[in-house]
Amino acid sequence: MEPHLPAPTPDRPAKRRRRSRLPALLGVLVPLTAACAPALQASNGALDDLSSAPALMTTAHSVESSAIGDYLVGQYAMDAGDVVQASDALERALAADPDDLDLRRQVFLLDVARGDLAGAKDQARLLTEIDPGADEAHLVLFIDALQAGRIADARRILDALPERSIGGLIAPVLQAWLAVAEGDPQLALAQLPEVEPDDPLFAVLTYHRAAIQALAGQTAAARATLQPQAQEGQQIPVRMALLTARLIFELDGPATARHYLQGAAALHEEPAVLGRAVEHVSAGQPPIAVLTTAGEGAADLLLAIVEALRQQGAEGRAIVYARLATWAAPGDGEAVLTLGSLMIAQGSPQLAIETLAQLPEGSPWEWEAKLATVDATLAAGRQDEAEELLERMAEERPERIDALVKLGDLARSGERYAEAERAYDRAIARVAAPSAPDWRLFYARGVARERLGRWPEAVDDFQQALQLAPDQPLVLNYLGYSWVDRGENLRQALGMLQKAVELRPRDGFIIDSLGWAYFKIGRLNEAVSWLDRAVEAEPGDPVINEHLGDAYWRTGRLREARFQWQRALTLSPDAELARLLRDKLANGLES
Repeated sequence: MEPHLPAPTPDRPAKRRRRSRLPALLGVLVPLTAACAPALQASNGALDDLSSAPALMTTAHSVESSAIGDYLVGQYAMDAGDVVQASDALERALAADPDDLDLRRQVFLLDVARGDLAGAKDQARLLTEIDPGADEAHLVLFIDALQAGRIADARRILDALPERSIGGLIAPVLQAWLAVAEGDPQLALAQLPEVEPDDPLFAVLTYHRAAIQALAGQTAAARATLQPQAQEGQQIPVRMALLTARLIFELDGPATARHYLQGAAALHEEPAVLGRAVEHVSAGQPPIAVLTTAGEGAADLLLAIVEALRQQGAEGRAIVYARLATWAAPGDGEAVLTLGSLMIAQGSPQLAIETLAQLPEGSPWEWEAKLATVDATLAAGRQDEAEELLERMAEERPERIDALVKLGDLARSGERYAEAERAYDRAIARVAAPSAPDWRLFYARGVARERLGRWPEAVDDFQQALQLAPDQPLVLNYLGYSWVDRGENLRQALGMLQKAVELRPRDGFIIDSLGWAYFKIGRLNEAVSWLDRAVEAEPGDPVINEHLGDAYWRTGRLREARFQWQRALTLSPDAELARLLRDKLANGLES
């Protein structure tokens, strides 16, 4: 029996969650959204279900020449995640019924989502005249005025934002950035509201205050402002890390800045943008400047809103704010990447590819954009094209391993284990001195080698992974389970699985491994106890249900055993497991 892999599966190792820009903003957005419910009802219907399963569109197409037909086509297109077709169809429906306010809101939001700035501005002007509470429409007009340098207009638009709205929440900070746009960072600092540490805006205001202090030439004050949030060894958003590194560079020199950036890069799993910053300071150049314009300040605030909306599960609406961020700062790589990832999640991979392609050439975020383009290409069902792109990326940056690792993961998920092993070999060859994060490389190659039947080499890889990360539960589980299933090193394997369960006490797959180990060594009562817990944690897994059935049979609970095997058959087992289950149902478990 093959090792039963825990979740997440080895081709998708668990990643550290990014720290939110506004960790407490979620608590503010919930009541704000409720307060704005009448104005937002159509918004949520228009965008929050873009990832629904594609619907048949034949009925709507048969009547699409009519307003009702256009409306149905638009709704079906939204269900299918086709933002462009939805926008086009609903615009035709709106032309036939221009007084339908809810439909106009839908068209406006879809124009924003698809990136039609001209259409969004036209709709925004009409919406703000009809509905003063049209929050996102005001923001579109604000961004248009800001980009055109019409600062007085931008101020008037901010003043018109409803106080109990998302835009109203960030308006005071946007007002300060307008002072920056007028060349007066000192006035901007005076305009920034003072908030207490428990205020939802405290974190973002602290960051923006430091950025404006840096623009005002107050480098030491800016560093002191950031110090509580940007201490060494503390994970913070990449943009804040770049600002901190720039301040350190100016105050303490390139060596100290380089040390800080290397630590930040390790905490963020080596993003290329931080790697580029390390290259800059190593060459005696400061890291790239961040938050230097009013547009960049606005984009950062809008991205904070995006993160909070994503935590609410409102990814459709988050697309609107991500798109606004790209309009506020067209060269902001993080905004483009955020929008691209949302498009992928919402079932619009082609639109994601087009969005990511808009990133300016030479952007510090270019590498991340290429990796995101690979994800979008895969989501579009074009795996060969994605793998070709990864090969080109691997040649382009011979010092990086992420493209090769992704190639290996794709091959392994497709059970092309020899190709996976070669990709991991190439990646490992690029690592001069493996460190703790590199456990994934050896673990992944070990899985590929185990599936190729090269067990001794697989064990070497798993043990190397454990030397780098002794408490990594995925490795402990895989090696421990494999030893148990092979009848090897049972005492050591049991200890490894016990440790893995201590580290991941709610992981049903790892609990199953421990239960199976007790089953294999004949401690049947303990096996039943642990396997019961595993099924409770992962009731839909056929292998875990099969294991519990086996343990029931061995302890004389024959009826319950057959029930579990029958249940496992209903859970879409693979062909070999289905055959084994039918045999057990017919003949019981061999003694």
